[in-house]
Amino acid sequence: MNEELFTFYRQYLINLVNNFSQKEKLGVSKPLILNIPKTYNNNVVKIMIVGKETHGGWGSLSEIPESEIEIEIEKLQSRYRQFINDDAVNSPFWNFFKKIGNRFEMDWKRIIWNNISKIDFLNKTPPLFIQIKNIEGYKLVKKEIEMLNPSIVIFLGSDIEWLKFLYTDISIKEVSPFLDQLFHVELPNNTYWTYHPNYLSRSGNIEQIDLIINDIYAKFYETK
Repeated sequence: MNEELFTFYRQYLINLVNNFSQKEKLGVSKPLILNIPKTYNNNVVKIMIVGKETHGGWGSLSEIPESEIEIEIEKLQSRYRQFINDDAVNSPFWNFFKKIGNRFEMDWKRIIWNNISKIDFLNKTPPLFIQIKNIEGYKLVKKEIEMLNPSIVIFLGSDIEWLKFLYTDISIKEVSPFLDQLFHVELPNNTYWTYHPNYLSRSGNIEQIDLIINDIYAKFYETK
């Protein structure tokens, strides 16, 4: 699967490097490039969890020479897997992965971590002019979902508006005050949006995470 994605990553990274000025590249992060576990297709339930964007830790786009695009993709894939294996900290975000893994009786490291925006800007949400220049990144996320064909997709964020960068005509059905089910022809039936676990923790609603996961679990087996 990584080999199949490599072609798309190569074209995307070329586009990124050519699309931003040298000054902009200083603030634009290197993109989140997935590294799919070899056992992914062995999963009974394939799960992808999609955040909003990284907040630093991936280096600057200015550090990527045009002549080393393919080498850089390999480095970013290694960085992704190393982060999952070694650096994922004990935070509400990563605890959400671990709780999902426990509920579905699977190794949480087989869950695919993705972001709506492949890049951040100055360690924060990219401003609109950067988002526009990164339009191919949003197309890439859709391509990843199509190719990986997850059974369940869970979008995390402070609001659902960001999803419009991917799907403009999405239908929404409330499952609970903290969970919406999403419907779109390009998404699996079991696609959801909920608040970011960090937000739930800060707002005093951390106990909702177990309820959210139980709802997702019940809805999945209800539709099988």
